Amino acid sequence: MHPKKSMNIETERIVIRKFQKKDAAGLLEYLSNPRVNCFAGDRLCSEEAAWAYMQDSQKDIQRYAVSLKKDDFIIGDVFALCENEDTYNVGWHFNKRFEGKGFAYEAATGLLDYLFRKVLVKALIKKR
Repeated sequence: MHPKKSMNIETERIVIRKFQKKDAAGLLEYLSNPRVNCFAGDRLCSEEAAWAYMQDSQKDIQRYAVSLKKDDFIIGDVFALCENEDTYNVGWHFNKRFEGKGFAYEAATGLLDYLFRKVLVKALIKKR
C-alpha cells in the first residue's frame, strides 16, 4: 500500500499535506538554497519551477508540504519513496529560517507514525 496523495497529518504545530499552488514562493525560498538542497538538479530558480516540482513526481515517490498550523505557511517538505512492497526511503527539506525549532523532528515523527500505522511499512531507509 502506498501513502495516499491526499494524506493530511496534523501535529501540535504543523500540518503535512498535499502541495498547493500558493506554496510555490515558500518552496522556492528553501529549495533554491544549496545548503538546504544539496542536489544541484533539484535546486529551483523560479516560482514556475517550484510549481512544476510540486506536480512532477516519480511514480513511487510521494512528496508533501509541511506548513505551520497557525498560518498555513510552507516551511518544508517530506517524502516517502517506495523501494519495494514494504520498504520506504524517507527524507525531508526545511527552510533554514525554521532550523533549530524542532519542526523537522515533528514532521519526521508524524510521517513515520503514518507510514508504520497506516501504510504498514516494515522497513525504512534514510539517505542523505
